[in-house]
Amino acid sequence: MLKPKDCRAIIGGSEYFPLMIGGMGVDISTSAMVLEAARLGCIAHLSDAVVPAVCDKNFGTTFTKNKVETASPPPKGGIHPKSNPTI
Repeated sequence: MLKPKDCRAIIGGSEYFPLMIGGMGVDISTSAMVLEAARLGCIAHLSDAVVPAVCDKNFGTTFTKNKVETASPPPKGGIHPKSNPTI
């Protein structure tokens, strides 16, 4: 019976341990987790969802506040033309 330690994934000429981690959501897939997975020869994904909110929380920036202040309100009907390319 094959075990994970007996397998390797070869991608673009590089060999990886066939374990993928990531996609767990905002501020859960941390850079420390991703770097450790890479150090072990695995493949990891660092979530970039809601990056401005994560930066605001961790580094005291104001990206989210600035975006809310500068965004134009949607027209009556609720759909902003810029967010719907079919309009």
